[in-house]
Amino acid sequence: MHYDPIKRSLGLVFNRAPYLRIIFYKLLDLLLLRSWHIHREIRKWARKAPDNAHILD
Repeated sequence: MHYDPIKRSLGLVFNRAPYLRIIFYKLLDLLLLRSWHIHREIRKWARKAPDNAHILD
């Protein structure tokens, strides 16, 4: 499948203003199943972790 035409057309719309790009990435975050699982695991970890614990990239 060729993604370049799709990326180009989406880029024309969402790269016009920074707030549009933010909205685009928020929508992608909602759609992608992997991010749901990551957020769920982080919330589970945060409940059990001590107050001074941090996640480092």
